[in-house]
Amino acid sequence: MNMSTLTFNARFMYSFNDTGSWIARRIEGDPKSEAFLRKTARKLDESGHGRYEREMIQRAAEEKAALNRAHEAEVKRKAAKRDAELDKITPILDPDWWRAHRNDRDVTVKGHIKPQLRWHQQLDPSIHISKGVKEDKLNRLIAACEAYHARERAGTLPPHGHDAPSLVCDGLLDDQECEELEQAELYLHL
Repeated sequence: MNMSTLTFNARFMYSFNDTGSWIARRIEGDPKSEAFLRKTARKLDESGHGRYEREMIQRAAEEKAALNRAHEAEVKRKAAKRDAELDKITPILDPDWWRAHRNDRDVTVKGHIKPQLRWHQQLDPSIHISKGVKEDKLNRLIAACEAYHARERAGTLPPHGHDAPSLVCDGLLDDQECEELEQAELYLHL
């Protein structure tokens, strides 16, 4: 119902306070009182209070809709950025490599471990990237790599939008380690 707050309150209080019987006793039949009520009602109607209230409600609804659209666009932008970053990740699926480089200062949580965990999280949403120290995250990553290989051997890897994962690790390995991992990768994908 499109009713101003003033009208709603007047109607509610009319029945709540039994205003009808009071009007019948005090105002009906008195021309001065009736004229005064009509004049007051005209002033309220001319004041534009109802129109102003409806415009404010409409403006607030439009502002909320604009904020919701901006929020949805921001969420989509962040999701697209996250997906683009995930597409760039070349997973290092060898848990022994992570164990061997556990104490390397070049392997960082933000630059290496978290992105790898996010990649694994695409395949297995139960993998959580919790707050904590490097050691905890690295242990989760090693477990995720081992679980990946177990699912691969069982043939239960879920489908995902990436090509078969590679073990090459974008400059973190020296040439000999890269060759060993590439050989292992070829062996795993035979």
